[in-house]
Amino acid sequence: APFTGEVIVAPAVDATIDAVPDLCESGDLQPLSAAESGGVWSSDCEDCLVGASFDPTVGAGTYTVTYTIDDICVDTDEVEVVVVPQADASVNLPDWVCLALEGLQPGVAWPGGVWTANCDGCLSDIGTIDLMQAGVGVLEITYTVEGLCGDSQSVAMEVVGCDVEVVNVFSPNGDEQNDELVFQYLTSFPGNQLTVFDRWGNLVYQKSNYGNNWRAEGVAEGTYYYVLTIPGKEDLTGSITLVR
Repeated sequence: APFTGEVIVAPAVDATIDAVPDLCESGDLQPLSAAESGGVWSSDCEDCLVGASFDPTVGAGTYTVTYTIDDICVDTDEVEVVVVPQADASVNLPDWVCLALEGLQPGVAWPGGVWTANCDGCLSDIGTIDLMQAGVGVLEITYTVEGLCGDSQSVAMEVVGCDVEVVNVFSPNGDEQNDELVFQYLTSFPGNQLTVFDRWGNLVYQKSNYGNNWRAEGVAEGTYYYVLTIPGKEDLTGSITLVR
C-alpha cells in the first residue's frame, strides 16, 4: 500500500570552521568556533584541544583540527592551525670586558633581531660592539626579536680600561716604526699625565692627557726616566731607552 503520512525534512547543517589565526606557542588558549554549534571538535594532536579551544603550548607546528556535526544531516570541516615557535632573545655577553678589544660580537640564541644600546654609534646593525666608541662605563644593550612570538632582552656589560702596558725602548728616527713613545691602552684613561726626566733629574717632557705621540724631537739618545700618572691608579715609573 502506498505510504501516507508526514515526512520531516531536516535543514542542512553547516560545519564551516571560522578562521583561526596563527598562534604563539607560549600564548593563551584560542577559542574555536564554527558556523553552527552543536558539533564535536577533534584534532590530530594529543592534548591540544581543551573543550572548544586550542592550546598552543602543545608546541610549534601545523595541526589539523576537525569539526563534525552528526545529526540527521551531517557536515564536517577541517582547518590547519599554525603554532609559531617562541623566539628567544637571550644574549651572551661577559659581565665586563677590557676596552682594548676593537670589536665584540655578542652571542645570540635567535638570529635576525634588532640591536639597540645606550651609546651613540657603538653598535652595528648586526650587533658588533665598537668598544672604543662605547668608552669606559656600563654599556646597556637590548636585543629584540620582532613578530608574533617575539622576545626582547636587555643586558648590561661593564667596559673597563685595560692595564697600561709599559715600554722600555723606542726609536724616533723617522722610519714610521716605533717612532713614538706608546703606552698601550693609555687612551682608555683620560686625565693621565706623562713626565720624562733625564738621568740628572732634569725635566725633558711633560704632557697632560698624553696621546702616545712623543717623538723626542731635539732629545739625544740615552736612557730617560718617566712617571706616568693615571687617575685612580698607582703611578707607573720606569726607564726608557731612546735609540735613533
